Amino acid sequence: LPPDFPEWIAMWIMDKADDIDICTGQAKELSISRVTYATAQKMRAAISHKYGRDHRLGTQPWLEDSLRPGHFRGNPSLSVTVSQYMISLGRRKVRAGEVVTSARAMDEQTMKELYEYN
Repeated sequence: LPPDFPEWIAMWIMDKADDIDICTGQAKELSISRVTYATAQKMRAAISHKYGRDHRLGTQPWLEDSLRPGHFRGNPSLSVTVSQYMISLGRRKVRAGEVVTSARAMDEQTMKELYEYN
C-alpha cells in the first residue's frame, strides 16, 4: 500500500461526514447530506476490519518498516493520521450540536441491570 494510504482513508470519511469540502476546502452547502459521527466510526471500523482480516494486516498500527525505509506495515486505518482526524471530527460534530455518545457510555441504571443479570 502507498505510504499516504491513511490520508486516503481520512479523506474518504471526510467526504461523507465533514462540513468541509475536500476539493475546495470550503464549507459544504447545507443541502449536501453528511453522515453522523457514529456512522463515521462505523466506516472506520469497516475498513479496519477489511484490512485487518481480509488483507491480514491485523490490529498493528501503521508504521514505517525500520528495515525497509519508505515501506509501511500494519493496518492503515489504525494510523496516527486517521486517529487524529477522527478525534478532530468528533470535536467538530459536538461543537456543531450533534450528540455524540460513547460506545462505552453507561448510566447507573444500565450498570445496575447488568450487575443483577450477572
